[in-house]
Amino acid sequence: MALEDIGYMIFAELLGMKQYPGQPFTGNVYRDLIMFLLVPTIFIIMVLYIMTGRIIPDRKLRMMLCVGAYLFIIAGGYYSFFSLLAGP
Repeated sequence: MALEDIGYMIFAELLGMKQYPGQPFTGNVYRDLIMFLLVPTIFIIMVLYIMTGRIIPDRKLRMMLCVGAYLFIIAGGYYSFFSLLAGP
């Protein structure tokens, strides 16, 4: 069984980013993983964590809400918008 392109599998199939093989991706999988997976993930969770700080004082509950919202963003297909917003 041949392995598919790991970048296509992560970005196009899992995260729903339909523009994967083209612009703004570089083709370097390591750079694309950092710029379009790691940085937007940190950005999304950090923004949600800060926004819920005034409403929910408990840190564990805030983090659970942020991770749940992050998973909702991925499952709902909204990740490409946030990725391009937080990316380069």
